[in-house]
Amino acid sequence: MILKKASLFLSLILLVGCAKNEVHIVGKDSLNFNKLNGISLGSNLEDILKKYKNDIVVQNYKDISGVIGCENAKNIIIDNNETNLDVSSEGFITAINTTNPKVVDANGISIGADSRKLLELKSINKVKKIDNQEDGSYYEYKLVPQDSKFYYVYTAGQDEKIDSIGLFSKDHINCYED
Repeated sequence: MILKKASLFLSLILLVGCAKNEVHIVGKDSLNFNKLNGISLGSNLEDILKKYKNDIVVQNYKDISGVIGCENAKNIIIDNNETNLDVSSEGFITAINTTNPKVVDANGISIGADSRKLLELKSINKVKKIDNQEDGSYYEYKLVPQDSKFYYVYTAGQDEKIDSIGLFSKDHINCYED
């Protein structure tokens, strides 16, 4: 009987410890999941213009894209041409895409990392894409966590190294064209 109680007590401690760790992990990820390269989805365009005033190019999507619904959206290029932002007609960041090798996302993924690291993530989908401009193909990995308003898109070339990381809002149209 004493052995049974001791076993039950140890099991309970183990479960509580695991639950505490799981809550901590979920809490940590949820705080940073909507951020990439220090920029949050939902940020205001005015804040970005102030922060990057000497390193910014603003384009109207109607001039560079034929995606319906993006006529009043803007594409912002910052970070020495390494980061692109989509800005809704209301002036909020709806997508972030970067090729900056210094950036590490909330999943611990960075530019130049081996794409096989992505396969360790849950709910990741891999699709081969054709790039007509570069005369080759690349892989796109999409990570859509449950109960989230955001999703990640990673691209990797034939060398299986991550070329770009994108963070997109599910609530807005993706204005990027393949």
